[in-house]
Amino acid sequence: MASTNKTVNTQEVWNLADTRSPTEVETEYVDMTESVPIRKLTLLEIKSATEVDAELQALVPIITQGWPERRAEVPSQLQVYFPFREELSVQEGVVFKGERIVVPSSLKTRHDE
Repeated sequence: MASTNKTVNTQEVWNLADTRSPTEVETEYVDMTESVPIRKLTLLEIKSATEVDAELQALVPIITQGWPERRAEVPSQLQVYFPFREELSVQEGVVFKGERIVVPSSLKTRHDE
């Protein structure tokens, strides 16, 4: 079963803080997985599906390590995310656009059936 440890890697936070303006550094950490009105089981399903979704797995490092300056430098299958790249985040293995979960394609297909 997946770990429910809610600790934040402080080294990641400090590394991120080093690249932000003083105003951004003051921003509070918010755990979106706690804020989204969704059953825990469903959240675990989304996390598991994200782990095997090729597109989202290609997107995660770009979100966490930084986007290229130009859309043309982004892999073609991920260019659709470029216009709202500043809204994307990854928390506990789940990709968010703002406060909404980016649903892996395998779950979208299941939902449409």
